[in-house]
Amino acid sequence: MSDSFSSFFGLPVDIEYILANPPPELDYVLPDLPAGIVGKLIGPGGMGKTMLELEIAILSATGLLQRDHLFGPKSCDALTTAPQKVVLLAAEEPLVVLWQRVHHIVHSLKQREVLPEGMSWLEFRDLLRANLLMFPLAGAKRVNLLTDDLQPSETALALGRLCEGVRLLIADPLRQLHLADENQSSPMSALMSVFKQIAHDTGAAVLVAHHTSRAASLQGYGGSADAGRGSTALKDDSRWEINLNLPIIASASCSVAGVADTNAQ
Repeated sequence: MSDSFSSFFGLPVDIEYILANPPPELDYVLPDLPAGIVGKLIGPGGMGKTMLELEIAILSATGLLQRDHLFGPKSCDALTTAPQKVVLLAAEEPLVVLWQRVHHIVHSLKQREVLPEGMSWLEFRDLLRANLLMFPLAGAKRVNLLTDDLQPSETALALGRLCEGVRLLIADPLRQLHLADENQSSPMSALMSVFKQIAHDTGAAVLVAHHTSRAASLQGYGGSADAGRGSTALKDDSRWEINLNLPIIASASCSVAGVADTNAQ
């Protein structure tokens, strides 16, 4: 094959090899979200997206994801029980808010006695400190992952380096991570490509939080794949989506730290 093609597309798949060998098991980071894949968390403002992300981050960092009834064996028995490194970019939250919410979540976990036999709360704290990198960015310099010509910015490249060896990147919310027009497909596809490149290069799963459109909230389709605001490229360029709406929050509030009344964003 011509080198001119391989320089653009790499080498083609060896069909003989993949037919002669069984495929590897998919490596799930969250239920149905494999490593190296980009997914989205969609919901209106104030519905608890950040609280849910924090719980996911804390449970993942301490190896307890399967012990929570939202994410346990009934939803995906292939989830690892090993502690995982997690990066959380909280672009709308100041430190004091995240501080309070982490305390609420850990208090809820203690009430529900989720630790496995043999793990102490001191060990839980040590795992959390070692594996969770949490960045409250409210009021800091605006993060912009795209250049004017729709290439990954220096900030995006730095984020990719930060995620080396990380299992899960959570970015919340999408609107605070770029300066482009969300209704235009070209910049939104380019933005999603930034996250896909990070997922590809690091092997991390990427969970991007995004707001529902006003129409989805008013017309009652907040649970559909089309609920997110802006260009359809945001939907089409991700492979996994979870939607938060009123019925879901009502049924899940006991797990999301049991403090739904504190979820103002």
